[in-house]
Amino acid sequence: MAAGAVDFTPSAEHRVSEPLTIHFGEVDAAQLSSTLGINERESQSIAEILSSQAPELKNESYQWALITPNMLISEGKNYIAFGFARLPWLSVALVNNGEVSFLTQHTLNTAFNIREVEAPQLYLPISKEHLGGASLIVRYQTFANAPADLRLINDNELNSNVLTSTVTNAALSGIIAAVFVIVLVNFYFNANATNAYYCIWTLLFLLIVLDMSGLTFQYFWPSQGKFATLFSACLMTFVPVFHLLFIKQFLQLKHRNKTLHLLYNGFLAAYLLLIPVAIYSKSVHYNLVLSLSIIPLFLYTSYWSLKQSAPGSVTFSLSLLNHVIFVNFIAIGGTMYAGFINVYHISSAIKFGYLIEVMLFTLALAQQNKSAQNNLLSTLQTQVNALSNTVQTEKQFNRQNQQALEKKEQRLFTDLSHELRTPLTVMKVQVESLQYNIVENVQESYGKLMDKIDELNHFINQLMLVTDNEKLATMLNLRDFTICKLVNQVHTQAAAYLRIIRSN
Repeated sequence: MAAGAVDFTPSAEHRVSEPLTIHFGEVDAAQLSSTLGINERESQSIAEILSSQAPELKNESYQWALITPNMLISEGKNYIAFGFARLPWLSVALVNNGEVSFLTQHTLNTAFNIREVEAPQLYLPISKEHLGGASLIVRYQTFANAPADLRLINDNELNSNVLTSTVTNAALSGIIAAVFVIVLVNFYFNANATNAYYCIWTLLFLLIVLDMSGLTFQYFWPSQGKFATLFSACLMTFVPVFHLLFIKQFLQLKHRNKTLHLLYNGFLAAYLLLIPVAIYSKSVHYNLVLSLSIIPLFLYTSYWSLKQSAPGSVTFSLSLLNHVIFVNFIAIGGTMYAGFINVYHISSAIKFGYLIEVMLFTLALAQQNKSAQNNLLSTLQTQVNALSNTVQTEKQFNRQNQQALEKKEQRLFTDLSHELRTPLTVMKVQVESLQYNIVENVQESYGKLMDKIDELNHFINQLMLVTDNEKLATMLNLRDFTICKLVNQVHTQAAAYLRIIRSN
């Protein structure tokens, strides 16, 4: 059904008057004869005069109804209620004694400002005084050939209809606007393709509700009838595009089901190709046919999603099944092929179906986001535990290295002490030998003493230049030294000293 066409007004409070009998197609001369009580020649003449005024949409039929003076429900002013915010074509002709005069003419370019009743829905005022003894022939077209709920109402019913419709549509728009804000906030904190498509789809749905209720035509562009038509056509052609994109992205069909992914791409291409057709022809007829043909795909997708174990897939499956029942079957199917479903039932199906779908979609997204957050927290916890274990291992390793380093330094200092004590011990022996005159050759002893002093100075100078433990160990020229060698060396030196002492 085209946007800007259907009124969301509940039916219970303004079906006081009986609906008028609606005829589909061209005005029938025989029907005029029986209803108006005129001969067949006059009725044929009236039908020919009416046919000279062509409807706005050439590729769609129109509906018509007869209103005679005795059908008016009260004295004074009455109103023809259509249940639509506007119509693409409306013609009201006055028939009196075989004479035809045209009273009212609405087209796609007709602005809201010219309406006698400034209400979101379309009402035409008539009165018995105005008709006299004449009758009215009301001919009109609706968007997508949706059947109107044509009624005659009085002033009290008019006020009740306008008030109820305004409050209902405002409340519905407020609920959807609140959902849109939630979705927008979610997109701000979780910027991804799924949330982006859902934001755009929710915004378009909000605009559709405003447009179908007549609020956009009344308050946004009351003097731009042609733009209002183009706006409605664009809404209805872009909504299924973002709906399909959202379904594809949420279910990750590109990675999880290649066949469904290709099928959705095919329908997306078809919807995109029909956008210029709808704008040029000012009709969404072919878009609605395509929306009916996609029903099997939606049903299979709902079944496939129901079988998945992914978070939110069951809720998503129910939302898609809800869309098929209320939007595809009742609203679109009822509009195009079931003329017994009137505008109020269709609008109620759209309202109820879309509200349930938005709530289920939002719940499915919440379940998906909650699962993603839980997975993220679990991953972070695992990483924190792994990092903690790594830190503990590193600390333990550092402690072991520190202990090994301390042992190495202690051994190094021990080796240094040994290297320093050895020449000092030799020097002390030489000095004591000189002190007690127990050396054979004093000069040779002084020479040995100077050699040890030079050796010690060289060692100290080298030690001052060394900063690396490994280089220091190399400089010390550490080697294995057994206790036997040490005992033999000490014994040899002691024996030499004893011989010197005995000889003296």
